[in-house]
Amino acid sequence: MAASIENAQMARLADSQWRARRPLEHHLFKLVCANVLTIAGDRRFIGLAIAEVDAVVAQIRLAEALRTGGVGAVACEWNVPAFEVGLESLVERAPESLRAAFEDHCVVFRNSQTRLGFSPQRIGAWQRGPQ
Repeated sequence: MAASIENAQMARLADSQWRARRPLEHHLFKLVCANVLTIAGDRRFIGLAIAEVDAVVAQIRLAEALRTGGVGAVACEWNVPAFEVGLESLVERAPESLRAAFEDHCVVFRNSQTRLGFSPQRIGAWQRGPQ
């Protein structure tokens, strides 16, 4: 019974990851568009581009709130602090039926970070916090 509850919570978390991915990809697209406008020197549309980026950020905040709830539920089930429930630990502990989904999210998240110019060392330092 406990394993099926944990699997259900992980399935909900996987679903929230899918819902969060679309706005993240949309955000990357909007940032690229704003960058193209900036490089082209066409300032007429910069305000609109920034407003669109801000609208997508609002969608990301909502998706992140839903994902945070899922992380909290899985953390309670695992009896660990929520900050220990990262994509890597989900990949390691996920049942076979969900492992590929979490692996895919991990790859997409890392690729997005790279496209935005974040190095793995920088991300790791942020995750570890001040030393």
